[in-house]
Amino acid sequence: MLIILMSIVFLMGLFNDRAAILLVTVPSCMPIATELDFYPLRISILMCVTLQTSFLTPPFGYALFHFKGFAPEG
Repeated sequence: MLIILMSIVFLMGLFNDRAAILLVTVPSCMPIATELDFYPLRISILMCVTLQTSFLTPPFGYALFHFKGFAPEG
């Protein structure tokens, strides 16, 4: 179940921004996670890590635009 929850967050992260994903997934995933006796802080940290990973992957790769802005010319 944890893999399913994190894959949903990952797939949503490919196309949406962070605030929209958190507003949709946290109210729906946290009751499921607490019902399955997962520690809520651990689920929250896993969601953040999964979101950061999804922002690095195409098709949009939001974090890649930030990296390009900090990179030197050439």
